[in-house]
Formats: sequence, C-alpha cells, structure tokens
Amino acid sequence: MLGLGAIPVAYYLAVFHAGGALLHVAEEYVGFIAVIVALFVISGGVHLRVKGEATPWANCVFLLAGAVLSNVIGTTGASMLLIRPWIRMNKYRFTRLHLAFFIFLISNLGGCLTPIGDPPLLLGYIKGVPFWWVLAHCWQPWCIGVGSVLAVFYILDRRNFRRAPAAIRDVECAQEEWHADGLLNIVFMAVVLVAILALPAGWREVAMLAAATASWFTTKKSVHDANHFPSRRCARSRGFSLAFSRR
Repeated sequence: MLGLGAIPVAYYLAVFHAGGALLHVAEEYVGFIAVIVALFVISGGVHLRVKGEATPWANCVFLLAGAVLSNVIGTTGASMLLIRPWIRMNKYRFTRLHLAFFIFLISNLGGCLTPIGDPPLLLGYIKGVPFWWVLAHCWQPWCIGVGSVLAVFYILDRRNFRRAPAAIRDVECAQEEWHADGLLNIVFMAVVLVAILALPAGWREVAMLAAATASWFTTKKSVHDANHFPSRRCARSRGFSLAFSRR
C-alpha cells in the first residue's frame, strides 16, 4: 500500500514540483486520521450491557439516540460502542434487517450534522468551514431523513417482533440488566471534543492521540475483551509470541 501511494507522490514531486501542496495535504490527512483513531480507541474502552426484549419502539429510540450520538463521537465510535448492545437487545430475533438499519442510521446518516460525525465534513472543518454550519442549515433535512428511515424500520421490525414467540423472549432476556463499564473514557472523549473545537492544528492532534493513549492504558482488560478490542496486554502477548516464533 505504501508503495502504491508513493507512485503518485513521486509523480507530483517530479512533474509539478508540488512539495508544498503535498505537505499541506499530509497535514490534513494526519489531522483526519488522528480524530478517527482517537474516537475508535476511546469508544472501544466503553462496554454497555442492555436489558433485552427490545420492542419495535425501544429499537427506534435506540437507533435515534445512536444517530444523535454519532454526531458527538463519530459514526465509527458510535458504531463500535452500540453494535454489540444492539445485537444483544435483539439476539432472539436478530436479522439482516436490524444490521442494515443500524448501518443506515448510526454508521452513515446519523452523523451528518457535525464534522466529528462525518469524515467529509471534518475535512471541510479543517479547511475553514464553521463547525456548526451544517447543523444550523441542515437539521431539518436530517430530521426528515432519519424520521423516514425510522418509520420504515418500525413497520418492518413490528412484523419481526410479532413472529417471535413470547416464551423465547422470556427465557433469553430474563437475567439481563442495564450496565456500563469504562465510563472514565467519557472524560477522554471530552478531551477529544475540546481539542477539535479549541486547539490549533498540531496541538489538536497531540491532545487527541494523548487521550487515546491514556484510554488504552487505563481501560480494564475485561472491558476491552468484552468489546473484542485489543488491549495492551493482548498486544504484549502477541508481540512476545511473535518474537518467540521468530527465534
């Protein structure tokens, strides 16, 4: 991949002598990746357990809340944080319908109001577009779009819910309760948000990556394991295993 990327870089340097332009693009790319990495790592340190037997209305509320949250922690962060609770909520009747509408509302459409939520908007913000411009001008289309998709989902999910036997719902969900682990990562998430809004380029990326590093080292291994997220101990053990195998 690095070799393929080096080809156009070498071409622009040799033909157009565009070293300054390439450096500027590289700075924007680093800022973009720093946001994605920070949100991904920090959201991987929060584990949610939910009470089961999700009705169609409960599913709609969950998807709406996730769509709003994706504007705060990004579609990547919201997807990683909420996909497992979403599956557990509907585990006795989970279908491709639930996965598709989760992607529609939380992984894509939901994060269209802020630069944090949508990567193209983040690039616009880095180039000088006001942070709240999209929210101020596009909240009504967002509401119509999200509301329309939720209405379709409710109709389809209601049919799915009626076909699920009540006895199975009782057995599968009797022991489940609401619980959250790794809430310290909310502080690290706030650091990322403040960095995006208040710090200049350079310091912004340093602060976000520092927050991600702190999250990775302070989150309990049990939380990372519950999210199937590589913890520092897993990384160390893999490194030791690789070194041993090479010997």
